[in-house]
Amino acid sequence: MTPEEILQMWNQDAPINKTDLGSDASNIPLLHAKYWKYRIAARRKLSKLRAGYKVLKYEKKEFLINPTESDVKDRGWDVPDRRIIKSEITDYLDGDNQLLQFELKIGEAELLVDMIEDILKEIRQRNWIIKLVADDRAFMAGER
Repeated sequence: MTPEEILQMWNQDAPINKTDLGSDASNIPLLHAKYWKYRIAARRKLSKLRAGYKVLKYEKKEFLINPTESDVKDRGWDVPDRRIIKSEITDYLDGDNQLLQFELKIGEAELLVDMIEDILKEIRQRNWIIKLVADDRAFMAGER
């Protein structure tokens, strides 16, 4: 799922039907379960991306220390023009395109998790909003 897909779903799920508050109130657990499922999937993906990033970073570091022909041949990694000293490895890793692409994917996954968590917070507040709408309606009708 992408953030845009989640937002599109939330735009459909978010509105409260003021003419049928009871139905909306009874749908809160269903909405919660729906977005909780998406949260679990997004957190799993984020964990896998973080683990993959660590593995790739370690492999790149080892490659910079001791380049092997198999890495050059199988992975298409470029051998540095000169021997890299340990103090320079961090700079090389910070500028590595594959690692930067991984970081962008991690950032996107973090955005998705944060967005779903914010939606879940809204869903948890939904019963209070429905109660406020019902109380306002009763007040306007002169019942309170």
